[in-house]
Amino acid sequence: MGFMAKIVFVVITLTSAVVFKQYREMVAPKPVPELNLKRYWGPGDVKQYKEDTSIKPFKVSYDAPVIEKLRAKLNDVPNLTPPLEGVGFEYGFNSNRLKEILKYWRTTYLDKWSEREKFLNKFPHFQTQIQGLNIHYIHVKPKVPAGTKVLPLLLLHGWPGSVREFYDIIPLLTSKSNDKDFVFEVIVPSLPGYGWSQGSAKKGLSPSEAAIVLKNLMSRVGFEKFYIQGGDWGALIGNYIATFFQSNVLGVHLNMCSIMTPLSFPKLFLATLRPSMFVEEQYTDYYFPLGSKFSNLIEETGYMHLQATKPDTIGTALQGNPIGLAAYIMEKFSTWTNPAYRNLADGGLEKYFTLDALLDNVMIYYLTDSITTSQRFYAEAMASDELKKEIDRIPTVVPAACAKFRHELFLQLDWILKDHFTNLVQSNHFADGGHFAAMQLPEVLYKDVVTFVASLQNKAVIQKLVRQLTDQPRLIPPLENAGAFEYGFNSDRLQEILKYWREHYLPKWVTEREPYLNRYPHFKTQIQGLDIHYIHVRPNSADHVGNKPVLPLLLLHGWPGSVREFYDIIPLLTEPTEDKEFTFEVIVPSLPGFGWSQGSAREGLGAQKMAIIMRNLMERIGHKRFFVHGGDWGALITDMLGTYFPESIIEILLESGYMHIQATKPDTIGTVLMGNAIGLAAYILEKFSTQTNRAFRMLPDGGLERAFSLDALLDNVMIYYLTDSITTSQRLYVEAFSRRELFAGELERIPNTVPTACAKFKHDVLHTIDWALRGHYTNLIQSNHFDEGGHFSQLSVTPRVPSNIEFFEYWGPEGGDPYGDSLEIVPFNISYPPEVIERLRKQLHDGPTLTAPLEDTAFQYGFNSERLQEIVQYWRSDYLDRWDEREAYLNRFTHFKTKIQGLDIHFLRDKSETVVNPKRIVPLLMLHGWPGSVREFYDIIPMLSNRTSDKEYVFDVIVPSLPGYGWSEGSSKPGLSASK
Repeated sequence: MGFMAKIVFVVITLTSAVVFKQYREMVAPKPVPELNLKRYWGPGDVKQYKEDTSIKPFKVSYDAPVIEKLRAKLNDVPNLTPPLEGVGFEYGFNSNRLKEILKYWRTTYLDKWSEREKFLNKFPHFQTQIQGLNIHYIHVKPKVPAGTKVLPLLLLHGWPGSVREFYDIIPLLTSKSNDKDFVFEVIVPSLPGYGWSQGSAKKGLSPSEAAIVLKNLMSRVGFEKFYIQGGDWGALIGNYIATFFQSNVLGVHLNMCSIMTPLSFPKLFLATLRPSMFVEEQYTDYYFPLGSKFSNLIEETGYMHLQATKPDTIGTALQGNPIGLAAYIMEKFSTWTNPAYRNLADGGLEKYFTLDALLDNVMIYYLTDSITTSQRFYAEAMASDELKKEIDRIPTVVPAACAKFRHELFLQLDWILKDHFTNLVQSNHFADGGHFAAMQLPEVLYKDVVTFVASLQNKAVIQKLVRQLTDQPRLIPPLENAGAFEYGFNSDRLQEILKYWREHYLPKWVTEREPYLNRYPHFKTQIQGLDIHYIHVRPNSADHVGNKPVLPLLLLHGWPGSVREFYDIIPLLTEPTEDKEFTFEVIVPSLPGFGWSQGSAREGLGAQKMAIIMRNLMERIGHKRFFVHGGDWGALITDMLGTYFPESIIEILLESGYMHIQATKPDTIGTVLMGNAIGLAAYILEKFSTQTNRAFRMLPDGGLERAFSLDALLDNVMIYYLTDSITTSQRLYVEAFSRRELFAGELERIPNTVPTACAKFKHDVLHTIDWALRGHYTNLIQSNHFDEGGHFSQLSVTPRVPSNIEFFEYWGPEGGDPYGDSLEIVPFNISYPPEVIERLRKQLHDGPTLTAPLEDTAFQYGFNSERLQEIVQYWRSDYLDRWDEREAYLNRFTHFKTKIQGLDIHFLRDKSETVVNPKRIVPLLMLHGWPGSVREFYDIIPMLSNRTSDKEYVFDVIVPSLPGYGWSEGSSKPGLSASK
């Protein structure tokens, strides 16, 4: 037993070692391969090629004969097979719906083609030659004031999309707006072989090679560093650019994130055991159960198998065939937007898209004859040379974001994605949306892109701040035996705070502090020429408010405070409770020049003028009458509001403020503090010590954490630091103490009749007795004193065969008699009038210009178009010239029709009439398949039905056309499967 145990131990050890070695090899990251940045994809020999590096303007323009030829084709609609009864898009594009669209296309749409052409040209188009191919792209430069930050963004479409997908999002990206302090300069190429971009003449132009072409395009346009956004193929190509050229890509945002590594599926199946460990519970149905997800994927990827194996065959079927092309492309815009749309008779196409937008996209494929070259992309992507690269095993450190729309074809867990995207900084789920996000929900995608890029901009700011805090100057030690804060901020205590700021606060900035600051809805609007930022919080739910009134409340901060002062009190004000007869709708602006509100470019913006801006802000939001609460400058501005606009102010809730003299050189001290994180922190935090309680001057830690958390304090500092608003905020002091401000209107002498309340916190900087206050506040109805609290009271720490087979199931049209089948068998003859044949001949003559086969290929990509041209020529001349002969041949056997379960079933029968003994006649049912027909059996039937010396029997051969094939009627109801 001891010997056997050793044998087992050795075997297990060796097996484990082998398995571990294979696992290590399987998961080991791969390096970026050597790239050929100049590989030639054009026709002919590269030796004859000299690249034209010029950029030429391009215009979408087609002559009237092209459009009229299309109209003629749309008028010449074939007899489309009716959809099954009660079926929407489950079997593909519903032909009834298609007829409606075709009518719109050939009349309304084509009648206004000049308008659509103008729309397609609304952005500047260009072409340039890259690696032997003419590459088309749209290039939109933003029109913004000098000094505006402009970021280059490469937008990449997929199949069956085009540049048209981005027409609604481009203006959002390139326009200045309140939700971003930057704009994008966008470059939107047609992928090689798509739209107006030339397709490769050679094998091998795969997504990874297209990535090189498009990186070279960005260099040609003038950008060596840029952002990327893409979906479908655009997501894959964007991923590859970010993998191959990691130093060039500033960030990559994708709305179809997926990778394929040896661990992808093992990890996915492991996650099914406990999904909640890998994704928030509310999003588990985006990924699971796998059975239904894979079932849907299989249902929707038949096109992929076909295009990855025979792109030239399916391409030829679609090229120059506008009706088939529209059905083939637009069906994806139905089921890929929401799989539930399969059940709708109209496919849900116009729930998010207009017919004009959908037809614009189809027109791009039709007019450019690019359907075949676009589909070759699938063959190249699945080619062994491409798969061997295992690009997803190459880690990329480029910041990445993934937008996960609920109805996307396939979503992957971040746990899997991070094996490749090692710097996945954003992953958001959206309750609606599908595959064509830019076209379906442009605003949603836009906001996600902006959030991502803004976070990266902020990340750069944060990294700079970390460096500043690390490279801090040597601070002067505090004086011995002096009160800790008697001479200002104690430098020993400052060192402790700087360490916390650098090592604890900033590492959680993206994951915790920034989301915390965004916990309330933020907005911007322009008032009197300034971008004014504000927080707007409504009560959580009207259901909970019931009949209780909702009162508008304007909260105003002071200096060196910010909107952050009110973060703890906002929930108390806005959440309905049993003990309150009302609740508040809270508006919290950043004062002009504070935080994210723009500072004035002109002198004179004092407290009086700010009061007017605040009143105009409230009117903009929709409140002509409101309550106000303020402290510090907020108190003064509140007072001004009550004085100027007594009809607007329902009641003032006023804290005693203080007038700190900082009114001589705000730009000087502002310059000292701007970008100086350490100095700024000391300057601001000191106020949160001494103005909370004067006794805190004597404490080594300044008493800061007795009333506040460091996170709360640093949030406030960060607002000043990130917004560069320290100087503009301090200018208010100059304005407040100017002669113009002090004597204009002698405001204190104007009685304020608005009902007023004053909260007096013991340790505030200054208090005024009610007797004096009533000289101005003539309706002072409340004045309360509090034993604790100081100047920043709002910020203080608060709170088998089935047995039920139906052998007679009716498949005929609705309204037919399920039991009305005639038992009659009727002879049938194949016969078509000459006009049908001539129409066919004309179609063959007017065939499209076929895409040339790739050089040195035969049928590897599907049907070779050169061979097809030969066959088409034979068909329209030789074959159709002798159609009478072919018709007679097809009728050589006896054909019949009979009614079975509501359907006209066609069959041919060949029964020998020369056999004497009927026992020697054996019935034989012969069944064809797809894409075959009864014609498959024409050569074998005589062999089976004729008596020969080598057999004692003959066959009575029955060869039906399967239901829905050839001359057999198709079912009008769903469910007619192989078993039926």
